[in-house]
Amino acid sequence: MEKKKFSLVIPTFNEAENIRILISRLQQVLQKYEYEIIIVDDDSPDQTWKIVQDYGKHDNRIKCLRRFNKKGLSRAVIDGFGMSTGEFLGVMDADLQHDEKLLPKMLELLEKNTIVIGSRKVYEGGSDNWNYFRRFISWGAILLSRLVVSNKVKDIMSGYFVLRREVFKKVEDQLTGRGFKILLEILTLTEENKIREVGYVIKSRRFGESKLSGKIVLEFLVSLAQFKWRNLDSRMVKFFIVGASGIIVNLGFLAIFKEYLSLSINLSILLAIEVSIISNFILNNFWTFQDCSFFNLKENLKGFPKFQLFCFLGMIINFLVTKFLSFSGLNLYLSQFIGIVVASFINYKLNYKWTWKVSEHA
Repeated sequence: MEKKKFSLVIPTFNEAENIRILISRLQQVLQKYEYEIIIVDDDSPDQTWKIVQDYGKHDNRIKCLRRFNKKGLSRAVIDGFGMSTGEFLGVMDADLQHDEKLLPKMLELLEKNTIVIGSRKVYEGGSDNWNYFRRFISWGAILLSRLVVSNKVKDIMSGYFVLRREVFKKVEDQLTGRGFKILLEILTLTEENKIREVGYVIKSRRFGESKLSGKIVLEFLVSLAQFKWRNLDSRMVKFFIVGASGIIVNLGFLAIFKEYLSLSINLSILLAIEVSIISNFILNNFWTFQDCSFFNLKENLKGFPKFQLFCFLGMIINFLVTKFLSFSGLNLYLSQFIGIVVASFINYKLNYKWTWKVSEHA
């Protein structure tokens, strides 16, 4: 059967040491194919994008999409697919952990299947020198992912796969780009049953640093919730998570001010509230509203007073709702919980529209 054009998308950030090696290897592996390699780079400080652009001057099959506003790994893949021209599409990492020699076999299998996945969880698959912590994280992520994926794919969290363009086109309009594993979201949207997994051993990273972080883990948990409940506003979920963290900050600093600094109870309460508001503002700015966050002092000085005002307004709303419900005969603690939810929702909407002005950035 005549081989179809293959478009391989590789998201990058600070992969200058790896990208030269990877492109050279791919050129060897794919030399018998009609192909294009699309590197989607998030404006890497190490100028990964420039290295790719230099390759492109000598080989028009090597292309670079340089993004100036980071939008995550999944969105990078979607953007790469959007500018691709192949009938077969693929994704792999730039960190040399994925075995590029597997690509010909994956493309061969794609002739009779709709998705082919490089899998660590089937015969001949595994992880090279991963420590127990990394293995535990991987196992936990796959276990949680089974809550949202109904098919029997074993390595749901694989970042190495190929698929037919028509599969992507069917789900393109529904993809949110949340999280860092686009395959996971595609699998939640498709009912494809012609899926094959091919075993390979994922290698250890040679150069650069792993992108796994606490922020990535939180993004993953939020994306799972959104995939499970499609109409869920993930930004609001983040806002609520930050609000919950503010309770911990509040209690911690209350103890510090009262027990260790021996301040009066009223002053301790007020200071603890203020610290938690500052903490919430910082976390919301760099996580919840990261796509329209304030980066300079002038913008922060404009945004923070609004945030503080809406926080105090939320406290008043919380108090009034709690008093009204408890006065109506509802349990005090349940009334308080409802008051917190109502106040948080209103607080989110006000900050969404007036503090970070998301509608203006959309």
